[in-house]
Amino acid sequence: MANRLTLRLVTPTHPVLEVDCDEVRAPGVQGNFGVRPGHEPFLTTLDSGPLHFFDEGRDDAYAVVGGFVEIRDDEVTVLADEAVHVEKIDPEHELAALEEARKRLCEVQEGLVQHRMESARVRRHAARLATVRL
Repeated sequence: MANRLTLRLVTPTHPVLEVDCDEVRAPGVQGNFGVRPGHEPFLTTLDSGPLHFFDEGRDDAYAVVGGFVEIRDDEVTVLADEAVHVEKIDPEHELAALEEARKRLCEVQEGLVQHRMESARVRRHAARLATVRL
């Protein structure tokens, strides 16, 4: 399809989305980036945050956590550890969960498995909040 992208969003448990769109914006570990048709191929690590895609002026979004993004031949493949559609995110719940995760993170010694788990929870809830606030 000329002048369009195919976005595929997949998690370890299931395919989430496959859609044709005009543009994709994603959180990379080296900063947010955008992709339009004709973009040069590349592979990057996905950070936690909002993944937006645009179709004829309409914006849709998923909160993503970790993974990889590959861009090749006008196809954007996102392999995310987690993906939640913006409409399924409850901001009040996420804010409370983020505050609790931050509190627990401060109480755990760095280097312990529990510290890594709480840090992951903080990133997850922060990504969801960032997605609903945009």
